Amino acid sequence: SEEPPPDTKSAKPNCRNKRPKPERTETHDLDKCPKCRRLLRKLKKVHKRIVIHLSLPETEAVLHKSSTYFCDHCGEAVVAPIPGVIPNSKYDLNICLLVLLLNAIGTTQRKTGEILGWFGVFMCPASANNIICRMQELLGRRKYLELEQDIRRSLFGGMDETTHRHHGKTFYIQAVATMKTAFFRIFDSRSYACVKKLPAPMRGGTSDGTRAYDKILKAIQRCWAHLLRKIKYPERTFDEQWEIDQFVSFAESMGKLFHEAKHEKRRGVSVRKQYDAKLKDIALSTYKKEGNLVEVLNYILSYEGEWFTFLQYQGMEPTNNRVERALRPLVIRRKVSQHTWSEEGREALAVVQSLYQTCKLRGESFPELIRHEIEHNLNEIGKS
Repeated sequence: SEEPPPDTKSAKPNCRNKRPKPERTETHDLDKCPKCRRLLRKLKKVHKRIVIHLSLPETEAVLHKSSTYFCDHCGEAVVAPIPGVIPNSKYDLNICLLVLLLNAIGTTQRKTGEILGWFGVFMCPASANNIICRMQELLGRRKYLELEQDIRRSLFGGMDETTHRHHGKTFYIQAVATMKTAFFRIFDSRSYACVKKLPAPMRGGTSDGTRAYDKILKAIQRCWAHLLRKIKYPERTFDEQWEIDQFVSFAESMGKLFHEAKHEKRRGVSVRKQYDAKLKDIALSTYKKEGNLVEVLNYILSYEGEWFTFLQYQGMEPTNNRVERALRPLVIRRKVSQHTWSEEGREALAVVQSLYQTCKLRGESFPELIRHEIEHNLNEIGKS
């Protein structure tokens, strides 16, 4: 009998080297050999190569002449609007949009002016800051409030926080992230009075252990990433070899348990209780007293019954990594720009970053979203 043909799978496409379809074609010819400068004989073979070209932006100063009219019905003078500009700005909407986009990814105003200077737009840091404030004002809060409602309609999500300096004082950026939405708010405290103002997913979410979140989340999943990092990087030094061996054995048991639970396909209360029992067996095993192990065991037992909630509900994640990734750009931004000064700037930071991180999660174009919102608001204002 003939052997069956081998199972040949199609090669996985290399996304990093993917080329788009060409929009135009250029032909390149040679008359003489580049080495000996003799005449060449042309062959039939043609080498084809798709190259992505970038056209650097060019600026031009345009004089706009707007006709003035008088409305007999309204009794007011009317000036023809200039398309593609924002009110009271000497820069067009594209430049203002670029300044806001650079600010959203953490570029300082000074660096923004330096980048624009390469293309003939000379802008001081104060002018860049004024544009950012004006664009944030025109952006409005309509889309931001839609994201808040999206969070409330989601089943599960993650919640976390990081510090923020505002006017020389410590504030807190509170974040909620689901599969498709990221939402930020900045408060002067991390108390429950502030946290309860956050939108919470309908069924529950993942938390790193902050007790204020427990009062607004129905079903709570403790973050396994925090626990495994706590095990991987113990705070105290080990004095004896048996302490190391005991802690390594415990760490391996916890790692195997999480790996098994992470790949568990069943969901339900019985599955959750089954893994809770396995964790309890590991935590309550007989160990010699050692500082690092005692600290980790106390941490596990303090959240008993909340480590395998994700096995009860389909769609709940075992770690808080999604919201931590959303917070990471704000942490880097804090190190670069230090702090915000005005109330408007603080609120605008939460709005712009919520839209920016949400676009990343949804695979949408952040520049197009900002342009659409600002043009929509400009049309409602009715002036330019």
